[in-house]
Amino acid sequence: MQPPKPEPTPLETIALDGGASIAASILARVDEFPKRESFLNKLMKHDLESVPSQILWRGLEDEAAPVFVVYKLLHEAFSNSPSFFRRFITSLMAAQPERFATVFSRETLWSVVARAPGLEVPDDWASPACIRCLLESLNKKSFWRRSDAELVRDAESISAALTKTPKGSFHSGVETLRRLQTERATGLTNGNLLLFVPAKLNQYASEVAELGTQGRLPELKELCAKVHEVVRDPLGEGRHQSIPIDVLFTEPDGESLECFLLVRKKATVAEQIELRKKSLLVRYFLKFAFSAYDIEKLNVRFAFYLDPHATFEPLAGRGMLFHREELVEFEEFWKIVTGKPGGVELIFKARDAAADKLKSSTLMARIKTHFNRDRKMNRGGQVGLFDRT
Repeated sequence: MQPPKPEPTPLETIALDGGASIAASILARVDEFPKRESFLNKLMKHDLESVPSQILWRGLEDEAAPVFVVYKLLHEAFSNSPSFFRRFITSLMAAQPERFATVFSRETLWSVVARAPGLEVPDDWASPACIRCLLESLNKKSFWRRSDAELVRDAESISAALTKTPKGSFHSGVETLRRLQTERATGLTNGNLLLFVPAKLNQYASEVAELGTQGRLPELKELCAKVHEVVRDPLGEGRHQSIPIDVLFTEPDGESLECFLLVRKKATVAEQIELRKKSLLVRYFLKFAFSAYDIEKLNVRFAFYLDPHATFEPLAGRGMLFHREELVEFEEFWKIVTGKPGGVELIFKARDAAADKLKSSTLMARIKTHFNRDRKMNRGGQVGLFDRT
């Protein structure tokens, strides 16, 4: 008789639940096939954005809409992986209160302050219903939108993160973020920070990137001091820019504010230059919004969350855009998140949980049924995409 399997640890449970969530996201999109296909056929017709798309649409004839929908919805399910990983990472960290005092993902940070222009933040701003309204308002902006079931799950997940007990130390930061929304149209939108950035900071960021490509990247202490100088100066000319913040957290001692920007090894040189610039803008925002922290205690780091043994490809010559302490490699990142070596194994648990759920589902049978359904010709000679006998 085999001994019973040990109960999963709290972190393993999060990984298993996360994998099931990925599979559920894919399956939910299968349920959306009929509605999306019908809408696509009416909306798109032959007015597609590219010649290759037009060729496929015309060549596939009555099967064009279902092919496009199947491809696009499944692609969309996997392209949401950064959002999943942000939720996965912050869930793992939030489950370790002895190591992390407060943890926010891009989505939860956005949801704290997002609101319609001209309206006060409601008292129940952190409730699932309130957050779902915010998510739905974004969801309506795109045809390739998330299902109702996904919105409910996301709203409940975000609400739980915002209202977990004991309350974290971000409440003063939340008030600052709310105030920022009323100043020069600054706010949080679609998960990214929309910030008014002074022209002199943009100019300095470009100079830093240029110096880095020449092998003369300024010391990190100098970069911090220059950002702090811009924060202290009166706002002058500038423009609004979208700034990504993936994970924001504090440790129990609360002495520093930590920020992770999730990156991939395959970033081109142009993308690396843009990341170099954005990191200075992120640091500027953190000092602007959380002024109680010393500029040296605002740590902005790039985390290679999916690429084993990865770092950015080297630049030509002696070029260097990032300091070593700004980069967190794959194994080290997951060690930080989980608190133990080999923490990356939790990713594989999530992967296997998702695969097992898909294998036990009727995914392929449902897709085949969708394509093999009987069709009828409607008036005008077009096929009724969802007519069944």
